[in-house]
Amino acid sequence: VEEIKTEKGHATGVVLSDGTKVPSDITISAADWNYTMFTALKGKFTSKKILALKEHRDLEVYFSVFLLSLGVSRSFREVPHMIRFPLKEKLVSPDGTSYARIEAHFYNYDPTFAPEGKCVVTVKFYSKKGDYWIGLRSSDPEEYRRQKSEFAEKIILILEDKFPGIQESIEEKDIATPATYYRYTSNWQGSSQGWLPGKNLIAPSPVDAVIPGLEDFYFAGQWTQPGGGLPVAIKSARSVAQMICHKHKKKFIILK
Repeated sequence: VEEIKTEKGHATGVVLSDGTKVPSDITISAADWNYTMFTALKGKFTSKKILALKEHRDLEVYFSVFLLSLGVSRSFREVPHMIRFPLKEKLVSPDGTSYARIEAHFYNYDPTFAPEGKCVVTVKFYSKKGDYWIGLRSSDPEEYRRQKSEFAEKIILILEDKFPGIQESIEEKDIATPATYYRYTSNWQGSSQGWLPGKNLIAPSPVDAVIPGLEDFYFAGQWTQPGGGLPVAIKSARSVAQMICHKHKKKFIILK
């Protein structure tokens, strides 16, 4: 979708990247909030609240992630499925973020993740500098690949020190950066969840399901609540369906 068409304060459909126009009575966006507001809707329906979010004056965008996933020829049955330990020396990411500890997830409890006697191991680092990776991949793909691979190798050496022999048992390796999350989801700054919760954890949603001044349009997805994630996205979609039913005087039925 390249554009959400509007006419006289009503959402009337969408325009696709090939120019195809798809009319609609109701338009729902479960896409990235920033993209929806300022690209698809071309910034036509802003307010002080919306601009404060865009400028990070209200809430910050949730962390993005550098994720190293390994397929190893060991079961690691003796290791807890999640382990966090301090580093002997600080680890600095190419984006400048410094880490003093590491968290490794061993999927040794799930036989569907790997064949018998093998295991999937992941290491995740959060970063607020997703734009660094997104920009680097766009401007210099070769340097981007070099930096992410070099950082992954540093992580593997740390794992080797903690779990001797893991390095030689690696059979598969996958590296995801904030640019990867952005490429697959278009999430603003590669955000992995939406908004970062503020000091008030029970504060109302910063993004309403409706936009003032725009009829027949609804928001659903993880940007409708700080923290975000799949449970919030699913719940928000249910709420939007209920709102539409109420507006059009239809009974909202919960399917079992």
